[in-house]
Amino acid sequence: MAARLISFAVLIATIITCSMALKCYESVSGSKNEIECESPAKACFKKVLHSSEVHSYGCDYGGNDGEHDCKDMNDECRHNHTIQSTKLKSFCCCHSDLCNSATLHTQHVLLGVISSIMSLMSLAYIRN
Repeated sequence: MAARLISFAVLIATIITCSMALKCYESVSGSKNEIECESPAKACFKKVLHSSEVHSYGCDYGGNDGEHDCKDMNDECRHNHTIQSTKLKSFCCCHSDLCNSATLHTQHVLLGVISSIMSLMSLAYIRN
């Protein structure tokens, strides 16, 4: 009974970890905040202006406005890029939680990996 309860808890944790909305950093008045993107955001962006070292962060919604356009980009940066006549030093897109920062957030990845492994082990245990 306890093994099934643990298996169920691990399965729920895995589902929650895998189904959460994309999280990105967003710049607001010069500070960087963590936000949960609304649907249909599938990418985070980071842009650096040529004229200064000002960084802009946020969720990319794949609109056709040209302001933020990650739909044709993988996890990559384009340098000396122009968007809506604004020259950018770089424009970067990425597709995982909190990826639009120089800071690596391994705790989210680690939680997902551990939850997945525990779920697989629990399912194998229940079947035997």
